[in-house]
Amino acid sequence: MKNTINYLFVSVFILGIILSGCNSAAEEISSSRETIAMAKENLEQAKQEYMENFNQFKLESDKQIAENEALIVKLKENIKSKKKATKEDYERSIANLEDKNMALKEKIREIKSENQDKWELFKEEFSYDLRELGKSIRNLAIVNVK
Repeated sequence: MKNTINYLFVSVFILGIILSGCNSAAEEISSSRETIAMAKENLEQAKQEYMENFNQFKLESDKQIAENEALIVKLKENIKSKKKATKEDYERSIANLEDKNMALKEKIREIKSENQDKWELFKEEFSYDLRELGKSIRNLAIVNVK
């Protein structure tokens, strides 16, 4: 009899602990709604930051492309004083650089704010191409000065 009372007491005690530790359905629903609201807010904030970064990159790229165009114009002006043999080589080099600059200008103009993974890949490739084009223009300007 003593064992039965002890067993009953322990069972009631364990059941009490289990029931007191559980949230009610209303509390769980309320908690879930709060979590969903916070997730939506975080998503909107992330989208806004993404669009700000996207637009900032486009502005910086447009600025660099405009600087490249200005350098190309200067190269064209300076080439007039060159000898005929070297003049043709420089004109071809300048035309090539000008074509690359125009291709990058079109590429940045056509890009849409799509998937973030695609954007990051595009951004890396475009930045590399733009840097390399800038180096090529500066190198030609240095050779042109000599």
